[in-house]
Amino acid sequence: MTKTLLTALFCAFVALTVGVNTSHAADKKEAPAAKEVTVKGTMMCAKCSLKETTACQNVLKASEGGKDVKYYLVQNPVAKDGHGKVCGGTAAATVKGTVAEEGGKKMLTASEIKYE
Repeated sequence: MTKTLLTALFCAFVALTVGVNTSHAADKKEAPAAKEVTVKGTMMCAKCSLKETTACQNVLKASEGGKDVKYYLVQNPVAKDGHGKVCGGTAAATVKGTVAEEGGKKMLTASEIKYE
């Protein structure tokens, strides 16, 4: 009787453990990859031109549906490389990258920037 009871408890424990591990695997689905977009507008510095930040950061100001939309470029080598062209001024630019929203701001991770 005790052998049967112990065997039943062991089987229940194994079944429960496998069920928990399976449910955790289902929860860990990878987020879909962000879609790359191309945005055209005026590149400027968030510190020097817009007076919004205490550190230099590229911002692409684009017109969408009759409204101005600001895309704050995430600091990466692509964004840093061309910052000298816009720090203290502006330049027309087309930026390819992925967009995410963070703290109510559109954050653009640039993979390519073409200045006109």
